[in-house]
Amino acid sequence: MKKALTILFLSLSAILILDSLNAVHALMMFLLAGVIPGTNIAISGDRMLEFFTLLIGFTLSRITTHLIRLRTQQGEANSVPRRRVRVSNARA
Repeated sequence: MKKALTILFLSLSAILILDSLNAVHALMMFLLAGVIPGTNIAISGDRMLEFFTLLIGFTLSRITTHLIRLRTQQGEANSVPRRRVRVSNARA
């Protein structure tokens, strides 16, 4: 319970600090209009498109490599030969 309260109060403090800095507004202005926070510089639409394409490409490549790694690990676990049991040739 004590840990949960600590996490709750820390997250609320972080939300208050980010709200006082107008972080959400700055982030939305960067994503929608290309305005760099803290300056009056705006990035052109072409550059923002390149930026988003690069971010989406990195994200999709990370997801794909993770899924491939999971598939190969599952394949290796399934391909382990079962222990063979010797059957004696002695007749009863």
